[in-house]
Amino acid sequence: MLTFLHLPKTGGHSFKQLLVDRFGPDGVAYANGLAGYRALRRDWQPGRWQALHGHMPIGVPAALGVPEQYFVVLRDPVDRFVSDYYHLVNTPAHPNHHVVVEQRITLREYAAVPCHPVSRGAQNGQVRRLATYDLDTVAADGSHWWSGAWDADRSTLERAKRNLRDRVRHIGLVERMDESMSRFADLLGLSRVRSPRENVSPQRVEVSSLGRETVAAIRAANQLDIELYDYAQELFERQAA
Repeated sequence: MLTFLHLPKTGGHSFKQLLVDRFGPDGVAYANGLAGYRALRRDWQPGRWQALHGHMPIGVPAALGVPEQYFVVLRDPVDRFVSDYYHLVNTPAHPNHHVVVEQRITLREYAAVPCHPVSRGAQNGQVRRLATYDLDTVAADGSHWWSGAWDADRSTLERAKRNLRDRVRHIGLVERMDESMSRFADLLGLSRVRSPRENVSPQRVEVSSLGRETVAAIRAANQLDIELYDYAQELFERQAA
């Protein structure tokens, strides 16, 4: 069971299209958020789907009783954080959109430490999502695995690094998108084709145009993600070799 762990704002919709191209729209199961995970566990039928995709924690295939085979794409943490903020600002359907707009929370304030409640899941968001959790507890208590009332720490980072090293078969990088998609296509047995970037955050600013203090605040809020991304780049090169 090939499982694409979709980290928000890492080009996951483009990779989802490759899964659909390979297995068909009915061959891919989705699990986004806690409700999606619960529904997947409720509706799971062995052999019905050939791949999984969604905003889910690592460990879902094992919870369903199938072997793990993960693909995940990471992104430069500063760029991902900026994209996440502008996605929130420009998406009225986002649950935190009105809070940010009405309170006029700036990007620098979004990156403040200690964080504003609306940015808790965004700060060190890749470490949070790649760490290991007790999924039975997650399903029972109604919490989201990446946004509980706790802060990621170095033990969370070490769990995420171990998972990347030992459990993820293929790692992709947004900054090397074409190469990452080609390798994913090879894994799926598809011809190498350029796929359009989907769900790109509109009306966002580039990191290069941000003030020095804002960039420093974002880096401080995502220091664990920065360390994880450096490690992911090393693993990416090893896998490429």
